[in-house]
Amino acid sequence: MTLWRDDPDRAADALIGADDLGLAEGMRVLLVDASAALPETLAASGCAIATWDRRLAHGRGATIAPPAGPFDVVLLRLCKARDELEMRAHQAFTTLVPGGRLIVYGGNDEGIKAAGKRIETLGPVMTLATRGHGRILSMICDGGGPKSDVAAWRRETLLPCPGSAPRPWITYPGLFADGLLDPATALLLAHVGDVPTQARVLDYGCGTGLIARALLDRGPTLPMTALDADSVAVLATSENVPEARTLLADRLKGSGRFDLIVSNPPIHTGFREDYAALYQLIDDAPKHLLPKGRLVLVVQRRVPIEARLKANFGAVDSVADEGPFRIWAATRAIAPPTSSLRDT
Repeated sequence: MTLWRDDPDRAADALIGADDLGLAEGMRVLLVDASAALPETLAASGCAIATWDRRLAHGRGATIAPPAGPFDVVLLRLCKARDELEMRAHQAFTTLVPGGRLIVYGGNDEGIKAAGKRIETLGPVMTLATRGHGRILSMICDGGGPKSDVAAWRRETLLPCPGSAPRPWITYPGLFADGLLDPATALLLAHVGDVPTQARVLDYGCGTGLIARALLDRGPTLPMTALDADSVAVLATSENVPEARTLLADRLKGSGRFDLIVSNPPIHTGFREDYAALYQLIDDAPKHLLPKGRLVLVVQRRVPIEARLKANFGAVDSVADEGPFRIWAATRAIAPPTSSLRDT
């Protein structure tokens, strides 16, 4: 098993921490989706470092568009979704000075060998280096015509709605299940249960707003909040579910208190399976649920959460088990732990 599978951030940093990048003191460098350690590492070379993250990570903020620049070099960490890679490359390209370089890096198992084909519309792609089961690609900014505005990547499609006509739906590159209804979310919606008319509801990890939209269709007066760590997902939800309050956040702190939290939670960070956000949701939820409030979520059956749910909630039930997925419903105890009430 390679380091790319065990610790992809460290593997990626080791790949690009080399002289073949051609970085020099005083260069303005934009790091896109970098690890926690990389900005400090490259700053030691005398470069002026800026970061751009689409998703909240490593204590850094997240924005849809990159900083204006201009930059001499952009280092773009390979994205899991190929259409997102193309979008991010186009956005980053516009921040470069003429003759500046866009550098894309990643692991062979992550698909870096094929990544050049996704960005070659911007110009010729060359390979700077191959080592450690990874590869570094580079291209020169020649002032070509990149699609920099996020609106250029907006996709208008039709969302199938059982029992009614398809609904117009907006999505963007890089969103889970292409922003459309996946089997796990469909199962979740079928087993979420009755929602009182004025129940305060949170769609956690909202993506394009599928859960929020479905529940509002059932109860148009529901006070709805939708939360996601992806700035583009929050944009999509604001367009698909304008009635909802949207939050860019990676945890519940500061979101309020709810009668119902519903989620198909993320279990990946980039290319790596990661249960940290799921576990944080389970630990935080009791503090953000009103008396008798419920957390209803769908996860793959192999994901170990039953013990954690029982440690945090008064009652826990598996309400559906279909294929690889399981629906869990957890009801808040009469009162959450006293010490937790400060974290609201």
